Amino acid sequence: MLQLSLCMIVKNEEQVLERCLDSVKDIVDEIIIADTGSTDNTVNIASKYTGHIYDFEWTDSFSDARNFAQSKASGKWILVLDADEYVDGDNLKEVKGQLCETSESIDAFSTTIYNFAGYSGEHIVQHRSLRIYRNDPNIKYVRTIHEQLIREDKEFKSDKSELIIYHSGYMDNVVKGKNKNSRNVKLIQKQTDVAGQAAFDYFNMGNEFLSAREVEKALEAFQKAYMQKADIRFAWVPLTVVQMVLCLIDLKRYNEALKVIYDAELIWNNAPEFKCLKANAFLAQNRRYEAKAELQELIENKENYKHFIRSIDYLEFHPYMLLGDIYNKEGNVSQAVENYAHVLSVNSRSYEAFYKLVSVLSKYCSQEELLKFINDNNLADEKKRMRLIKILLEISQLELAAAFIGSLKGNPGILVGIILKYKMLKDGYESARDYLMGIPEEDIVRILGEGFIDRIDLGLLYLVKREQEVYSKITCAFDDKSMLLFLKKCKVNTDSNKDLYLKLLERSIRYKWFELFEKLLSEKIGDDAGIELGIGHMLNNHDFRELALEFYERVGDIKRLDEKAFENIVSTLKEEGQNENAVQFALKAIDMGYTNFSVFMNAIQLLGEMGRKEIQKEIQQIAIGHYPDSRLLKDLK
Repeated sequence: MLQLSLCMIVKNEEQVLERCLDSVKDIVDEIIIADTGSTDNTVNIASKYTGHIYDFEWTDSFSDARNFAQSKASGKWILVLDADEYVDGDNLKEVKGQLCETSESIDAFSTTIYNFAGYSGEHIVQHRSLRIYRNDPNIKYVRTIHEQLIREDKEFKSDKSELIIYHSGYMDNVVKGKNKNSRNVKLIQKQTDVAGQAAFDYFNMGNEFLSAREVEKALEAFQKAYMQKADIRFAWVPLTVVQMVLCLIDLKRYNEALKVIYDAELIWNNAPEFKCLKANAFLAQNRRYEAKAELQELIENKENYKHFIRSIDYLEFHPYMLLGDIYNKEGNVSQAVENYAHVLSVNSRSYEAFYKLVSVLSKYCSQEELLKFINDNNLADEKKRMRLIKILLEISQLELAAAFIGSLKGNPGILVGIILKYKMLKDGYESARDYLMGIPEEDIVRILGEGFIDRIDLGLLYLVKREQEVYSKITCAFDDKSMLLFLKKCKVNTDSNKDLYLKLLERSIRYKWFELFEKLLSEKIGDDAGIELGIGHMLNNHDFRELALEFYERVGDIKRLDEKAFENIVSTLKEEGQNENAVQFALKAIDMGYTNFSVFMNAIQLLGEMGRKEIQKEIQQIAIGHYPDSRLLKDLK
């Protein structure tokens, strides 16, 4: 009898199938392929590796398809892989050898799945799944989706294996291309119609909602899953809790997230996720000091946090990134650089870390030092150079950008968007406008997908002089005609228009097109506090703090200021030495019910410096009431 059969179900997997089969072809004893209706080159590719290819009419059930593939297998053990997965050959060979020594009481083995996520697979989400099992007719899959193995004649027993499976199906371009969410929700609903709603179904439904960015629905599903769990030892239970925390943070319900985290730490105290997410929630509440303490404790005691629930990234990647952000905010350049560099040493594909590191270096290092850092990183790959050029343009390192633009040797069509962006930033409107007019319409549509130019850029090019020929040129790039209408009339009268208007203002500041910025401001209609606040927040973010104060003043009634406005006003007034005014705004914010941690801290500090101990103590107690877990607040004198 053969030892190990690979069983797969496939449909239109020509892009990835070869990689999968190459990784196992010399190790498994048999390859079984159940094709569910491919219309591309999938079957031809599979035929190069096996003659065991079978047509299976899709029944809206993954279990039916997997059980069909199993029925064709001859091996003693079955390995299950999807087409967008692959393994390391040496790892699989070692695990296969161990199967011979397996006790007869063991029916299956769980494996670790590393799911690559993000634009280029820079993030890892992991879980365990039963992927090796005995080829026994009593063992089969059940459930239409998120299928599970059962044994019909006696208790099903499993163990852990050292096999690691790598999965690329969660990368951004794959998820968008396959549109799996709507299909999966439909199949989960079909499963629940047949068997009723179970905790595991709620967990899976929550994941689908979260992937589709329906966060409220996702949170509700995860909460139901946790409440209905039969056993806390199920592998999906701690992941449910992590997902709940992520939803609560996304919804800005930070105190609720922290309450869940504190409870979870009592059960899974060796998981880095909760320590890291606690720091994340603290940062969202402006509690940098406490976030830093959590992250440093995690990093200094990594050996105590080796139970990974969602991702190994929570042990180093995320903590070092967050520490880099904290030190960058504090102006501690050397520590920011050190932490961002560590992120890149953990994962060299992280665009975010590379962007942040280059940004910090560009502010505080000479151009020669920045160039040395860039050259020390391997940029032989054209995609890496494209990524670098995008960063250099974003941070206005135009001379360096020009040097690397000249080194590109790939598709000349890609250069069109890069050069247009460069001209907008370096040469200004006239040069960019002339270059735009020479671009064929089909290329204008195409360059939007390259990520260098977007519709906001095209809108700015029109708004500078509002030339009809420029308007006609860019029309082809806008599917949303309401955006074109706004550019033509520039009347802010809807919420969507407000968002677009603020984006145009922000981009004009970033490009230093200040005349256009002033022009757009002059065309603002009416007295909308939301727009004034939005402009104030934007100016503050770009360090035009005094100008931001002017727009906050334009709001008029202080009761129309939002929490972010109070935070920015108090911070700016404090920096300018206007301590009494800063305190008055802080007290007003607190009186209005705002609970901003930064406002509390500034008020307590300033009141102490001014010798107003009684009211300082009162504000401190109010703050502790809102942040009862804050050691920093409790230790303040």
